[in-house]
Parts: sequence; C-alpha cells; structure tokens
Amino acid sequence: MARRLSEGIVEDDMLARLGGDEFVIITRRKKAFLPKFLSRLEEITIGNHTVGNKDILIELSIGVSLFPDDSKSETFLRKYADEAMYCAKKRNDTYHVFYEEIKSSEDSF
Repeated sequence: MARRLSEGIVEDDMLARLGGDEFVIITRRKKAFLPKFLSRLEEITIGNHTVGNKDILIELSIGVSLFPDDSKSETFLRKYADEAMYCAKKRNDTYHVFYEEIKSSEDSF
C-alpha cells in the first residue's frame, strides 16, 4: 500500500503509516486541486493487484480534513479526518469524504 500511495504523491507531500491499514498524507495542495489528487490516489490503489503470487483486492476509504478550515489543531485535524474516513467507508458513491461535508450536514439539523 505504501508503495502505491507513494506513486501518487510529490516530493513536498508527506506519507506516513499510522498503523495497521491506516495512512496519512500531508500535502500543501490547494483545496481546489484536492479532488484531482484524490482521484489519482484512488486510480492507482483501488482494484485487484498481484502481490507475490497472490491476487489481492485493495479498497480505499479517504477522510480529508483541512488546515485551517476545519481546525488549526493537529489533534482535531486527525480526529476529523478519521470521522470523514469512517463516513467514506459507509458510502457507496465515493471513496473519499471531506470533513466539511459531515459538518455541513450536522449544521443543517
């Protein structure tokens, strides 16, 4: 997974494994360019891949939180990205969710 994700980032990005099957990417990309970036990550990771002599299905759920829009706190940015990721896991229409989408739906209640 790390190798595949590394193929989708540039030198200014930072990729780290949090543990298990969770990774974080920190990028300076502008918000307007994130959908294309996320689509590229999805394109290079999702699907059947051969690892060794086994075929493995890789799926992906991405949660996105933005500094400073969602928070200026590292703790809250990670929490919000995690919440958005779990929301993405539940949805069938997308592989990524921005935290602002969750917040917007909560604010409308």
